[in-house]
Amino acid sequence: FLAPSLTVLLVLGLAVDYSVLQLRRTREERLKGASTEESVAISMRWAGQAVLTAGVTVVVAYIVMAVANVPLFSGVGTAIAIAVSILIAAALTLLPSLELALKDRLFWPGLKMHKEVKKSKFSRTRKIGDRTLRRKFAVVVVVAALASGALYVTLSTPSGADILKLFPDFQSNHGLTVLTDNLGSATTDPAVIVVTMKTPILYGSDQFNQSLMKQLEQISSAAASVSGVVSVTGPTRPYGSPFNYTGVLALPQPEKSQYLAGMLSDVGQNNATAQILVGLQSDAQSQAAINTLLKVESTIGKLSTVEGVSVYYGGTTQQTYDNQAFLNGILPEVVVVLAAAIYVILFIQLRSAFTPVRLVVTILCSVAFSLALLSIIFYYALNLPVLDFAPLFVVVTMLGVGIDYDIFFVTRIREEALKGKTDDDAIKTALQKTWVTIFGLGLVLATVFFSFVATGIALLAEIGFVVAAAVVIDVGVVILFFVPALMGIAERFNWWPSNLAKRETRPEDPEAVD
Repeated sequence: FLAPSLTVLLVLGLAVDYSVLQLRRTREERLKGASTEESVAISMRWAGQAVLTAGVTVVVAYIVMAVANVPLFSGVGTAIAIAVSILIAAALTLLPSLELALKDRLFWPGLKMHKEVKKSKFSRTRKIGDRTLRRKFAVVVVVAALASGALYVTLSTPSGADILKLFPDFQSNHGLTVLTDNLGSATTDPAVIVVTMKTPILYGSDQFNQSLMKQLEQISSAAASVSGVVSVTGPTRPYGSPFNYTGVLALPQPEKSQYLAGMLSDVGQNNATAQILVGLQSDAQSQAAINTLLKVESTIGKLSTVEGVSVYYGGTTQQTYDNQAFLNGILPEVVVVLAAAIYVILFIQLRSAFTPVRLVVTILCSVAFSLALLSIIFYYALNLPVLDFAPLFVVVTMLGVGIDYDIFFVTRIREEALKGKTDDDAIKTALQKTWVTIFGLGLVLATVFFSFVATGIALLAEIGFVVAAAVVIDVGVVILFFVPALMGIAERFNWWPSNLAKRETRPEDPEAVD
């Protein structure tokens, strides 16, 4: 159910990003007096390159998510990767064709009106860039300190997969909540202990292997002794209470038939498997239930088992714990693999060894800020669990989608640097000519994701909020202040080892600044 919603909204946001970036660059060249054909050609060279690079990073990011087989989101990754691939093809073929066919009519009436407006020599964003570069070390220290604090808040906030609490209080959901709160999870989602043996449990006419039955009772008794367990049923206690299972055949009718039916219902058809159902006091998907089940497993693990007896655990609580462990283990791997893939792509496009690293680091700072806000608002203020899929999804999305805006910005800086400008002048010019567009595009994408909050479904609201917050922070703070400061400190290392790092620079002509 997530794949259609997330794919449509994400592709809608990216379609706006890619088309506006290309159209704005075409308009910019037309305002300088270039012909339509020349303007489209320049737009395809620079804006098209940025779109291709950005789009490929998005596709790679979601392919990594799909290949990693992330629970709940692997299908989403496949759908988005396919859709964005089609979008890239349309942006680089259909859109330029429309520009050439419609020409200036595509910009009506904006192009004519813009020609009549007197241009200011210096923009506010240029002045902000100038001040940032003058205080670049202070800006880097402040943003890095805030990002470290955000990371601490994020890591200290527990996450889980208690999905029921993240859905609206529908009648069915409310009913499950009432059952769980009053009877524990035993009535809906008991933990399952599966015990397998090499020898039959039952032989002859309802004759039980007492050695194996004793083992099953030891396991049942160990589980029942753990705090947080409200019930245990199995072959040795079919109705939840211990009884003399060794003398079941001596019981009078109908007790004998009742107890035998209950005992046999927990014995597998292969006569060498038994199940023990453990009812937990807490909701099966909650962290409290997971903690209880881990204690059960630890207690049973200390028992000495009969040769050939193996114990396995299943049920919703075990599945939730397995998903958590999988996500906690795979998140660093996904970040490393994705960062490496993005590094290669950006190194090829930008011919820089340093800038791709800086791109990844600054994006992860935006992610840290957004996850800290998610924790503060949803976990501490609204008392809702933080979905453990949220960190992975926002990391993949921002490393794929959020990095687009930084690529748009850096591509323009590189273009200005290739014209012979110093890095500082190139940064200020890029801010002046692209930041307002980047900020507007970021707001569009953030609004698209923030619309999930209006659904009233906390599960979607968390995903939408964390991505929207990361995008706004990235385009509104990181790209405006942090990126220029870092690039100002790095100077020629921004382009090393390409020849651009060895170029001869010239002071910018103030009259050329528009």
